[in-house]
Amino acid sequence: MRAYLIIQSLSYEHVRNIAHFIHRRLQVCFGEDACLVRTDEIDAVDYDENAVVLVIGERFRRHTRRPSCLYVYLNFSVLAFMGNPWKSSPEGVRAILRKRRLLFEKVDLYDAVLDYFPPQTERLRKSLPQPVLGFPVAIDQQELTPPAGIAERALDLCFVGGSSPRRKTVLKAIDRLALQRSPGSGVVFEDMAASSKLCLNIHSVRSNHLETPRIIGAIASGCPVLTEPCYGLETLVPLELVETASPRRMAQRARALLEDQEALQTMQDRAFHWHWSRYHPQAILKWEQLLDQIRDLPR
Repeated sequence: MRAYLIIQSLSYEHVRNIAHFIHRRLQVCFGEDACLVRTDEIDAVDYDENAVVLVIGERFRRHTRRPSCLYVYLNFSVLAFMGNPWKSSPEGVRAILRKRRLLFEKVDLYDAVLDYFPPQTERLRKSLPQPVLGFPVAIDQQELTPPAGIAERALDLCFVGGSSPRRKTVLKAIDRLALQRSPGSGVVFEDMAASSKLCLNIHSVRSNHLETPRIIGAIASGCPVLTEPCYGLETLVPLELVETASPRRMAQRARALLEDQEALQTMQDRAFHWHWSRYHPQAILKWEQLLDQIRDLPR
């Protein structure tokens, strides 16, 4: 049985190092010939019959199922309303509905769904007929370089992500403080995090979303995290390992953290140790168990 990880080209740019981690887990479970394929459409990929096909990418068109193949969709989006409903703006609500529609238009083509967000996974189990399994987001260690000390890093702040009015407001406040930040696009997030003293996590729109790839990617790269409060953050990381601030206070909080680089180094050391000594080994074990479950699913 051969395994394929098929990723939409645009999605690959956002989850490159996560995809490489998953690919290595597939190679361990299914053999070294497990494939990672970047493509614009699933039907353009020449994969074997009787294969296990894992898919990342919400904007793929409907594909044609091939005989005896097992199709598994990996969801990285918030699809359910959780926590305080007033925490989401109308734009945030529309984003959830749009992401939900993209999945539900094609979910009948899949034999199982994997979900990244534990509080959401339970809800999806009640609304989808397919098995819904949780998966941990993790970064491929071979893609990372050992982090330099905080004081030696060239950039004050890392923020990589799409532009939005909400984010622009925070970033303009950052720029008024003359803090040097990373490019927002056209770069590999983890590379920028490793070169920065502090990583910012700012929602594109007001919502209860949890940007797990950004938070875990930063910590794995040895970059402390300043995030706005997120629903379910405590299910991802011990709260004492990250700093939180509202968008209105984020620029001032970032400057205060940067002014005490010794404390920032301590914060980085604690989070980095937690990730590589606890979170990452557990993620590997969970993926091994998950892939064993997937291999035994009926077709």
